Amino acid sequence: MDIILNLTLPFFAVIGLGFLAVRLGMADASAIGALNVFVFNFAMPALVAGALARQPIEVLINPAFLVGWALAGLLVFALGMAVSRIFFSGSLREMALTGQAASVGNVGFLGFPLLAASFGDDGLRLAASAIFVDLLVLIPLSFCLLEASGGGSTRQMAGRIARGVFFNPFMIAILIGFSLSASGIGLSGPMDRFASFLGSAAGPTALFALGISLAGRRIEGDLRAAGAMSAMKLIIHPAAVFAALYVLDVPAFALAAGTVIAALPIAGNVFVISAQYGVMPRRSSTAILLSTLFAIVTTAAALFLAGVDPG
Repeated sequence: MDIILNLTLPFFAVIGLGFLAVRLGMADASAIGALNVFVFNFAMPALVAGALARQPIEVLINPAFLVGWALAGLLVFALGMAVSRIFFSGSLREMALTGQAASVGNVGFLGFPLLAASFGDDGLRLAASAIFVDLLVLIPLSFCLLEASGGGSTRQMAGRIARGVFFNPFMIAILIGFSLSASGIGLSGPMDRFASFLGSAAGPTALFALGISLAGRRIEGDLRAAGAMSAMKLIIHPAAVFAALYVLDVPAFALAAGTVIAALPIAGNVFVISAQYGVMPRRSSTAILLSTLFAIVTTAAALFLAGVDPG
């Protein structure tokens, strides 16, 4: 209970403030555009790059964690595709998006603030490693399946995937942070203070923006399928990550933090992609809403099992 009251609930309360701001007429859904520009392109990259640049390169590189996260993600992605096909007669595009929803969490807007508060810079390091794998492996896999089912030029498909991966602000921030760490330059003086100041605004702003985005969602579409997507993300994914990291014998801290990261709700980009391709947008929107609501419980449970002190 202390975990929920002292650590998890305050984060979701900020999401609730964004939700209420829209419902009470204090803001409208158009406000999310400016907030997302600030969070996605500036504040969150500063937070991530700064956290990585401050640590020695040998601390940042954890091959066992990367392999374990990738293997668990691919396994759950495949499971999501199978569930979509077997139980909901999903097309290849629906299978791809279900697989992505089951295995890719909201690390950017919810994970980074939560991990920073719970584990400090070490938690941010592991969250950055997780999103690195998601951006490099799982999301491109989803794009490949979506594009393959719709035909089109292989060169065009490769170009779209490359732009989505390598021009993503999170990927750029991770590469900058790793480069500064590996070179020994790091961050010092004005640059460190600038990154810290800008990054400190990332958490509350990201959570408030997430609340605004949820205010525009409705419980609609196939609730059974949306519920299955949420259950796979909130229960199956953290269980798979825990098992993979445990088998690979990663340090206890990485095992705990990785499980917490996996317990996060479905990433918002699942809806963006589903809307772009016109594939089950209502179902994915409902799944994001449901998984975010129930993530109050799953993240609290993961933090409790990780032994995080809520004080």
